[in-house]
Amino acid sequence: METVRNLKKAKTWNMVLLVLCSIFLIITLFSLPTALNPDPSLYNEQLLGPQASQLYEQANSLQSKVYASIDVVISIAIVVLLFLNNQKLKRRTLASKTPYYLYLGWAVVGIVYSLLFTPSVDLGEMTQMMTIITLVVQILLALPAILALIYLFKADTEEEI
Repeated sequence: METVRNLKKAKTWNMVLLVLCSIFLIITLFSLPTALNPDPSLYNEQLLGPQASQLYEQANSLQSKVYASIDVVISIAIVVLLFLNNQKLKRRTLASKTPYYLYLGWAVVGIVYSLLFTPSVDLGEMTQMMTIITLVVQILLALPAILALIYLFKADTEEEI
């Protein structure tokens, strides 16, 4: 009985993550053309200051375009795997933990990528605040994957007993 309850909770968190990932996938697909061909007029010095050309060079770099392309592929894979997990969890069977690990791993890669390769724009105290807010949001967005994993592990260990 406890296994069924844990599978239901895993299904709930799987669905939350599926909805979030689907929304992010749609946003990513709509922003892909801009990521692959950034508009230089958006990177003006009046808005971004003296770092405008550096930001444009980063946005137009090969590594940014490759990252954006890989992001779309991985996002599609995560959504498909979460959908398949949802089908398994509907039948109250144990689902794969792979999409949650993939989601968490890709989130870490995204954080590392942005810290290493995104040029810093000095906006004073606003820069530190935005960095902190971004990290907090990333942690909050990771919670559904972490909770789904916890409940899947609980259900898995209860089945073995």
